[in-house]
Amino acid sequence: MKFITDAIGKNIEPTKTATDKLVLRDGRKYRMLVGLDGKLTKAGKLYEENTGKVLPKEGYDATQTPVRTGNVEMIKLRGGKEKVVRRYDPVTNDYKYTALGKRFYGRQQIQYVVKVPAIFSGTRSNGQAYERRGFFPITDPVSLPQTLSIAQRDAKIKHDVNANYPGGIIAEYSEEQVKIDRIAAWQISEMTTTPHEDGPQVTVTDRPLGVAPSISMLPFPEHICASAFIECEDKMCTIRQISEVMGVSMESVCDQMDDCEKMIYGTDTWRDRGATAKMIFEFARFKKLGACCLHGDKVIECLPGSYPLVFAIVANHSYFYQDKRVRRQLMNRKPHDFQRVKREARESKTPDTDEWVYWPGEPAPGHFWVYEEEIEEVRGYFLANKRHPKVILKDESRIKSLVYTFTKADAQKGTCVIHTLPPEVEEIRGWLRNLGLGIPYRGEGLPNITYKVLVRLLKQKERYYLEGEEK
Repeated sequence: MKFITDAIGKNIEPTKTATDKLVLRDGRKYRMLVGLDGKLTKAGKLYEENTGKVLPKEGYDATQTPVRTGNVEMIKLRGGKEKVVRRYDPVTNDYKYTALGKRFYGRQQIQYVVKVPAIFSGTRSNGQAYERRGFFPITDPVSLPQTLSIAQRDAKIKHDVNANYPGGIIAEYSEEQVKIDRIAAWQISEMTTTPHEDGPQVTVTDRPLGVAPSISMLPFPEHICASAFIECEDKMCTIRQISEVMGVSMESVCDQMDDCEKMIYGTDTWRDRGATAKMIFEFARFKKLGACCLHGDKVIECLPGSYPLVFAIVANHSYFYQDKRVRRQLMNRKPHDFQRVKREARESKTPDTDEWVYWPGEPAPGHFWVYEEEIEEVRGYFLANKRHPKVILKDESRIKSLVYTFTKADAQKGTCVIHTLPPEVEEIRGWLRNLGLGIPYRGEGLPNITYKVLVRLLKQKERYYLEGEEK
């Protein structure tokens, strides 16, 4: 058939239709190669003879991931019909395979069952609120290309699961909500099904997944995309974040990054070393987007354009912003080399120390306090849990307060501020009460609060004049 030979000469590859037929399409014309019954047509046989390629003749896609409902796994046949491939028997702790299942698992298959760290919160029957931590299993197994490294597989699994639950809520019951704990480690079960003369055999291995640190020193940390906090050594952190921000597949971003690297460096090694900022800007130019790179909170480079890719660099890790309003605001920041001019200090928005609560040992939104000698221990707790609070110094060596803004790596929202109080805090409070000047106390040391009292006295506009007898 001339149509087949011409299409082969043009290097046209077979494609699937919406009804799962395999066809060879050239413009508006096409020829069916494999029908819904999984059998070759005359055109299909001719295609195999001319190309030496073997077309998939099964009545199903052999690369698909089975869908699990309860203890039953099913696959989709050509045409959309679903059929059972195996059932799990909890009594024997083994799988029972159907005839279709034995064919489907006739080659080695590796799937991944994920247990997500979760926070279970709700209300007991007596009205008391509770919260506990544990693992929540994801029902459907995950299949991935076996060409990926272990680090890349782990990162892809975590990225896909997070994408399926953008709000972090995995399940909700009548009085309980289950939410992803983005701080704790994940657990991956690798389930390998291997062909055997006695039927397919299943083996399972486990491994944990860690998390990347949450950085509060960056501007608007609560708007950094969730995939920025996935810690893996696969060099794909930039790709995952761009994929999440743009709503496209990681594969398409990777393919474009290949072209960007060749255009800039003339190499093809970024998948082993990671993408650079130059490649991100080249990617943005190709997509006709804007881009902005920050180092900490300072703008380093800007590429004007709509829907910008805005990212901050800390050490060797990038943090991409997801919120469009925040991205535009950061794009409008100007690189500055000017010095700040001293001006009148504004009234602090920090509440009075009477509203602070002693640090309970777990971060929560609000204002808390500890004594000066305890603040280093609190900071150590944050760092040990991969949280990097913003440190506000009192002088060259002493910490005044820690400010941690909850990000998408956390279950909570808002800001946690831990202040330090000096040893003489009770004496200072008593002195301010006796003065009656209405000065709020916000944890200042004795020199600072003395200066504030002096300034208040000097700025008093009401002057009291003595009468004759008083003189």
